[in-house]
Amino acid sequence: MAIDELDIEQLRLRAGEKWTHYPSDILPSWVADMDFEIALPIRTALERRIASSDCGYPVPATETGLPEIFSARVQQRFGWDISPGSIDLFNDVVQAIHFGLLALASDGDGVVIQTPIYPPFIEATEVTQRRPVLCPLVTGRSGYEIDFDQMQNSIDASTRILLLCNPHNPTGRCFTRQELEGLAELALANDLSIISDEIHADLVFSPHSHIPIASLSPEIQSEL
Repeated sequence: MAIDELDIEQLRLRAGEKWTHYPSDILPSWVADMDFEIALPIRTALERRIASSDCGYPVPATETGLPEIFSARVQQRFGWDISPGSIDLFNDVVQAIHFGLLALASDGDGVVIQTPIYPPFIEATEVTQRRPVLCPLVTGRSGYEIDFDQMQNSIDASTRILLLCNPHNPTGRCFTRQELEGLAELALANDLSIISDEIHADLVFSPHSHIPIASLSPEIQSEL
């Protein structure tokens, strides 16, 4: 279905936040809630579950096959080798960010965040009582760029985490290998753990390419 085939009046009948939060004279255009129809394989699986009232506890993640599928997919698409045994499943990316902040830092510890940023990044640090260390991207010749000097100067002894978004939301930047290597070197030099949100990895267009920061080296992967 093409976007111009969507029926606005039908969309307004939906019960989700996007179509119930705003008055009728506002057209919400959320990038993460794109209104396309559910893909047929997903629809079929859901209909099968509903038809048999199969809504009990799910099987353990290790028995779903998803870790193996994910491992094979990122190796094929990005050349990233990761063991299925090191993969955990979460309901959404924000849940995983909260978990990482709680596991890798203590109350009051600093978390490096490149702004402008997807709002839950900052909200997550506040909810978990971590300290956001805001390092704004700067306008360069070809778009937003990382100010490495400013970032290094913002890090102190209580900074524990680099919270990375790549591809970056909302600027759309797909960071280059050189930029990612710079971030990796900064993390290693300052003993920072890296939490990397790469949920938009498949929405990258030529000539750009997505590079998982963990794929740079085994040393970097151990920081995630």
